[in-house]
Amino acid sequence: MKYFLIILLIWVFSQTLCAQNTQEITPKFERRIFDDPKKNGSLLEGLFKTIETKRVFPQKQKNVVVLENGYAQSKLKNGGDWIRMRQAWQSVQIDIVYTKYPKDKEFWLTDYHELLVKRLAELFKLDSTLNDNKIKWNLVLQTECETQDEAKTMFHGMIIKYEKRKLNIPVKPDVQMTPIEKVERYLVEVGGIQDSIVYKAFEDHKSWKNALVVMDMTGSMYQYAPQAVLWHLKNMEKSGIKFFCYFNDGDRKPEIEKKIGETGGIYFQEANKPDKLVPLFYRVMKSGYGGETLDENDIESIVKAEEHFEGKFETLILVADNTNIRDKELISKIKHPVKVVLVGCEWGINVEYINLAYKTGGSLHTIEDDVLDIPAHTINGILAIGSNKYKFNRKTELYECYDEDYCNYQFSQEQDAEEKNLSSLKRSPVGKKMFKGVKGQKLPNKKKKKKGFFGRIFG
Repeated sequence: MKYFLIILLIWVFSQTLCAQNTQEITPKFERRIFDDPKKNGSLLEGLFKTIETKRVFPQKQKNVVVLENGYAQSKLKNGGDWIRMRQAWQSVQIDIVYTKYPKDKEFWLTDYHELLVKRLAELFKLDSTLNDNKIKWNLVLQTECETQDEAKTMFHGMIIKYEKRKLNIPVKPDVQMTPIEKVERYLVEVGGIQDSIVYKAFEDHKSWKNALVVMDMTGSMYQYAPQAVLWHLKNMEKSGIKFFCYFNDGDRKPEIEKKIGETGGIYFQEANKPDKLVPLFYRVMKSGYGGETLDENDIESIVKAEEHFEGKFETLILVADNTNIRDKELISKIKHPVKVVLVGCEWGINVEYINLAYKTGGSLHTIEDDVLDIPAHTINGILAIGSNKYKFNRKTELYECYDEDYCNYQFSQEQDAEEKNLSSLKRSPVGKKMFKGVKGQKLPNKKKKKKGFFGRIFG
C-alpha cells in the first residue's frame, strides 16, 4: 500500500484539473499497478510498446519536452519545463527511456517494475492529466552500453511529445457563469496555467487549515494568484482557506508617493463568499494596472491582513512573485509564521523571501521544492535549494547570495521576464478589457533598476 497515498493524491488532482479540457480523461494506469508493481508487472509492461535502440539523443528531437531522471533514479530534475508548457500544449506520446544494462533484466540491480512505477508516480504528481489512455506510451531501451559506467553516461528519463492544445473559453454571459467558470475563463484569457505551482501547493498541503491567504495581484501574478481562488472554489467543503487578502502595490499610486507601510492597494474578503471573491480580484487588478516596479508591498499587506482578521485565523500563506520586497524592514511586525508560495523561480529563489520565511519561522514552497525548516536545511552555514546556494551571515543573522554575480544575473533575468510578461498581458483579452475606456492609461512597463540584486538584500 506504500503507493496508495500517492495515487490517491493523483486521482483527486486529476479530477480538479480535468475541467481545463473538454474531454474526460480515462486513466491509462490503474491504481492496483501502483499498489503492487511486482505482482502486476506483466500488466504494467503490457501498457507500453517496447522499443530497443542503440542510443537516444533527446536534444535532436522536435516538439518534445525532455524530463531527466538520471541513472536508476525516479525523481524528476526539471519538472518545471513541462509545467510551463502544459496549458498551451498537450501530450500525444511519452517515451520512458532506460538503458538495457545488463542485457538480461533478471540481473538488473534496481527492481525494474518498482523503478518504473516510481517514475510514473513522479510524473503524475507533476501533472496528473498525463495519466491518459489517449496518450501513446513507449518503453525505450538503449543497448549501446557494455558496462555500468557507459550506461550512466546515457540519457535516462522521459520524452514528452506534444502538439498545440485547443483552448476553450466559455461563451456563456457572465450572469450565467459560476464563479469557477469565471476564474477558468480568466486563466485562459491570460494565456493559461503555464506554471501550476500555486494550485499544486494548496493541493499538496491540505493540512493548511483556518488559513489567511495574502496574494500579490500585480501584473506578473495574473496567471498565478487566481489559481489559489480556483483551488478553493473547487474544494469549498474541505478547503482550509478562511480569508483572502489581495494587494496590487498602491492602486496606481506614483512610485515617488509610495511610503513604507503606507503604499495601500490592499483588499480583504471572506473565502466563503464566491460571488464577492471573484469580482474582487478583477477589481484589484484593474485598480493596480499591473503594478509599476519590481518592488512590491508584500510585508505591509501581510501586517494589514493580520490586523484586519486578528484572532480569526491560524495559518498565514503568502502567494508572491520572485521579485524584491520593498518594505522588508517591517518583517518584525509580522506575528505569524509565513508560508511563502513563490512563483517564477527558474533562476533561483530571491534571498529576500528566504529571509522572510526564516525570520518568521515559516517555510518556502516552489514548483520544485518544499523547504519546511530553513535552519534544518542549513549545513555549515550553507543553505542549498535545488542547484542554488545561500550563505548565512552570523553578524546580520540573515541569508545572503552565495554568488553575487549569479544573483545579479538572476535579477536581470527576472526583469526581462517581467517586461515580456507585461507586454504579452497588454495584448491579451484581459489586458484589453482592463484598459478599455480608460483615457490615457496604458499598461505600464516595469522600470529598470540601476541597483544590482545583491545590493537590495536585507540589511
